[in-house]
Amino acid sequence: MDDLIVKFIYKDKQEYVDKKNKFLLHLKNSMTINDDIYKSIIYSGIYNYYKIFSINKIICTGLNELTNYEQPQWVEKICWHIFKCLNTCIDSLPFHVLKSFKNKELEELMYKNIYISLVGADTLGFLNFIEEKNIYMEEEPDLLDLFLQ
Repeated sequence: MDDLIVKFIYKDKQEYVDKKNKFLLHLKNSMTINDDIYKSIIYSGIYNYYKIFSINKIICTGLNELTNYEQPQWVEKICWHIFKCLNTCIDSLPFHVLKSFKNKELEELMYKNIYISLVGADTLGFLNFIEEKNIYMEEEPDLLDLFLQ
C-alpha cells in the first residue's frame, strides 16, 4: 500500500461530526475576554492572548484528534496559518474600530475568524481536507479492508 495515501477511519459520519463539533465547542468556550485581556489585546496585539489561553494548543490537539494523529506536520502548518490570519485580522483593524468592540464582540470576531479558517465560508476550510479523506466503516466496509492490509 502506498504510504502517501491519507485516510482517516471513523465508525460512521456521526462519530466524525460529533468529534468535530466537540472540538469547535471547546475552542469557542476557551475564548473568553475580560476587561484586562481586552486592554492587552488592544495595546499589545493578539499574541499574548493566544499564548496565555493556549488557543494554538487547543487547535493543534483538535486537528490531531480529527486526523488520528497521522498528520502532525500538516497540523502544525495549519495552526501557524490560523494564528497568522487571526493576527492579521486584529492588527489590520484601525485602533478606533478595535477599541469600539465589546468583550463579547471581540470574542466572536476572533472565534469566527478561526472558524472560517477551519470550516470555510464560501471556500473550503481546512476541516474539509480531513472530511474528504474520511472512511466510515459503516458505509464502506470493503474499502476499509483495502486500507488495513
